[in-house]
Amino acid sequence: HLDNISPSKTYRVHLDELLPTQFAVGMGEVRYREKEIEEMSHKKLLEYLEEKVTRVVIGPKGRIYLVDGHHLVTALDSAGIKEVLVQVHADWSELSETDFFDKMEKEKLMWLYDENGKGPLSPRKLPKTFSQLKDDHFRSLVWKLIKKDAIAKADVPFAEFKWGAYFREHISEEELKSSPSRALAMAQELAHAPEASNLPGYIPGKGCLAKELEKLGNAP
Repeated sequence: HLDNISPSKTYRVHLDELLPTQFAVGMGEVRYREKEIEEMSHKKLLEYLEEKVTRVVIGPKGRIYLVDGHHLVTALDSAGIKEVLVQVHADWSELSETDFFDKMEKEKLMWLYDENGKGPLSPRKLPKTFSQLKDDHFRSLVWKLIKKDAIAKADVPFAEFKWGAYFREHISEEELKSSPSRALAMAQELAHAPEASNLPGYIPGKGCLAKELEKLGNAP
């Protein structure tokens, strides 16, 4: 439980006190972060954690819900690091559980789709620990595309999961597992397609950019 809550304060919280607000993570990104963390010196790790302050919401009975940083916290948990720094986004501890989850949904602070993109599911079914989060292969695919600068990192809630839902419409799970390199190449092309232009972090491809410039040139 957090005492004397202030949005300007940073708190050190044990991972066991945190509750997830999504059902899945991209284990590709988690494993990468875990390896990075394990190779850090104690001093470097402290600096890293100070840079990676996550946000939480206080819910009924003082429960602490993590609203960003699920990949970081899952990686820390796997690496045996049991504390993280947090800031309180909101204190809704006075709400009933029903009103609390309604508020969380309205404020887009939960992602209620499972590792296969099925949902929305009931927030009451959310995992209780980070070790229970499932692997969403499409979320890992999106992370790879961000690393390749095919998609820009966007400060929009669950941007990567939105991209994952888009890729699911065009690439099958079987294809992603059996031919990861081919799936990545397909996804890279799809990331620049005009139909993805409404997604956060969209970067037009050369072909798309040429078309946009042509449109501008033809404008009266």
